[in-house]
Amino acid sequence: MRGAQTGAAQEEPGAVHESASAHRSASAASLTLFCLANFAVLGVRSYPAMLVLRVLAALAAAVALPTALAATAGLAPPERQGRGLATVMAGLTGAVVVPLLVVWAAAAWAVPPAGQTRVLALAGPTHGPQVLALTSSAVYVGASLGGALGGRLLGTHGPGALPVAAACCAPVALLLFTAAGHRTAGPAAAPPVRDSVPLSPPPPGAR
Repeated sequence: MRGAQTGAAQEEPGAVHESASAHRSASAASLTLFCLANFAVLGVRSYPAMLVLRVLAALAAAVALPTALAATAGLAPPERQGRGLATVMAGLTGAVVVPLLVVWAAAAWAVPPAGQTRVLALAGPTHGPQVLALTSSAVYVGASLGGALGGRLLGTHGPGALPVAAACCAPVALLLFTAAGHRTAGPAAAPPVRDSVPLSPPPPGAR
């Protein structure tokens, strides 16, 4: 009996090592396929090829997630398996959501100061505050109009029309912004010329 327990105890580390090695190989292969399939989408020119690559990426993700969960359940002690699985799921979700939020926040933070600085430079110190207030109001008006036009496009042409409309509006906005920055100002006013007053000669004897 004791010999059987000793043999089982000796076999257990080997089984754990083989399981960890299998999980590691499956994770590496699936993640490699997932990355390659996603990067290959950038070079395709047809919808069927893109569809095949997306299916491959989905299959790779379908292998990576169960492998990660199985490895977590096998490595964590029984009383901490739930916490480990929750951590893995939070990490996988955050790896997708957090970069998108970071990019969106960086764009939202970087664009308004640059636009406001350009508006102030074009308006000048006298009318700068008023023009800046109008620009801020125009931003909200544009967001409202964009929502209304986007809803109409969504109802009439489907969701596929929204990216096309946005891609057409962005270059127009950039051209208008660039044209406003390169507008030529009028000729600068010449400084006022003071009337020259002839100097009277100094009195005799003055130095």
